[in-house]
Formats: sequence, C-alpha cells, structure tokens
Amino acid sequence: MKFSTLVTNLALLVATVVLLNIEIVAAAPAPSGSHRASHIPEHYEIVPLLVTGSINGIAINHTGTIEEVFAQLDAEENSFKLSDLTAWDNPDLQTRDTAYMTDVNCIPVNGQNWNRAKAGAINTGIQYLRRGYMSCWVNAHSCARVSCSWDSGIYFCNNNNYNLGHPCAQIADYAAAIYDRCKYQKNLISDKEVGGQAWDDGNWNVPVHKDRC
Repeated sequence: MKFSTLVTNLALLVATVVLLNIEIVAAAPAPSGSHRASHIPEHYEIVPLLVTGSINGIAINHTGTIEEVFAQLDAEENSFKLSDLTAWDNPDLQTRDTAYMTDVNCIPVNGQNWNRAKAGAINTGIQYLRRGYMSCWVNAHSCARVSCSWDSGIYFCNNNNYNLGHPCAQIADYAAAIYDRCKYQKNLISDKEVGGQAWDDGNWNVPVHKDRC
C-alpha cells in the first residue's frame, strides 16, 4: 500500500470517529440539572393528583393537575365551562389557611436544584385551586403535581406513611405564601419569578418551581 493511501485512510478513520462522538453527545439526554427536568425530593415518586369535591354544583372525582381536571370537566356533559372561570369572582391572592405552616424556604432551597417559575402562571394556578369545594389527594411518600402551566408547577408532597388529602384551597394558600415571600425580578423589564417550598407540621409540603408542562 502506498504511503499516501495509508495517510488518506487514517484521516478518513479519524474523521469518522470524531463525527460518531459528536452524534453520541448530541443524542445524550440533558443533565439532571437542566431547567427542563422535573425535580422532586429524593426517594419520592410522582403520582397523579386525585381531586374530589364539587365546583359550581358539579361533582368532581378526577385525576390530573387542576388545569387537566378543569379541561376534563369542560369536555363532559355538564354546565361547567372552562371559559366561564374568568367571569366568576376571582379569589384574592392573600394567604389564608396557614396556621399549621412551619416554614417557607425560597429558592435556592437546600438540597434541591430548582429554578424559579413564572409568577403569573403560579398566580393563575392558585386561583384555580381556590375555586369550588375541592380536596387534593396524594399517596404516601409521593409528590403530586397540583398545577402546571407555562413551565411553572405547584406540587403537593406527602412525607407520611399513609395517603393524604387536604382542601385544594389550603394547597393554594401555601403556594400563595411562597408567592408573597419569594418573588424575584432580575430587572425592571424582566418577568417576575417565584419559587420555594412551604412546610406544614403535618409532615407534608408544597414546592413551587420551574417545571416541564
């Protein structure tokens, strides 16, 4: 084999290896610290939220985020219309049932790689959760996503050895406490952001952070 041919073959081999490495890197999943990842406390499982109760006289026994539950109700044969929500009286955003709340930690939260959520989306989720007479349920040692829109999530995490339910309005109140205490705005023209974790002495908590939805 001529020396020039050998050099050419080696160059082609090196180029092939380089291209293969580039393809492998490009196909690799995003690191766990990516802002698109959904983070919950270690050893927890994300489970669907169960919502029970009633709203505007309509019985509720559905699973999913509050946005998904309302969309299901809107698709069913009843008097509920998602478009009517804006016409109803909007609950105020002031915190209410926080008598048993022990702590509110703003992002950065120790041990969690969370990023802040859009304040406006969290505000809307809080208002949805305060509608009607609804209870939110989560399994033992699990987190359920209560609300998620515009990549901004509210969670309900249960540290107990049994399934747990609380008024969805109370979950909203804990999220509102984070909203009140943990707002952040980088500059005058940037959107307001919010994020943190509120704890209850009943061994459960409400995280608010950037999510994928």
